[in-house]
Amino acid sequence: GELGSPLEKKVCDVLCEIAGIELLVKALKAVDPDPIYVCQTIEICPKAPNAKALITGLTVSPTSGPQGSTFDVSMVFQVQEKLGTGQLVLEFLTPAGDGRPFGTGKTLISTPIGIYSLRASLKTTPNKEE
Repeated sequence: GELGSPLEKKVCDVLCEIAGIELLVKALKAVDPDPIYVCQTIEICPKAPNAKALITGLTVSPTSGPQGSTFDVSMVFQVQEKLGTGQLVLEFLTPAGDGRPFGTGKTLISTPIGIYSLRASLKTTPNKEE
């Protein structure tokens, strides 16, 4: 916008492209990069410096059950100040803590003030080794 000559504009465009490409290469060099990390590294994700949200409810139904049961899990959260970019994850751990966590997640981008939910089912069927 404020540059006077066509040459200055061209140099600015080329430098901006190079800087953008360098940031993208840096982000992609990460092993199995997280898409949000990449988005933040190349600075294209919406940001919200005053973001605020609270988990207002977490229910599990049924509250207990024998092995082989399926549990429905519901989490409610309230966004009190608009969110930028991030993830909300509902994650389960194995009883002994020796397995990989599993669950579900939701990518949040510019989430406005409001009440939201995330649901997942947990099947407690053991694998062949258990």
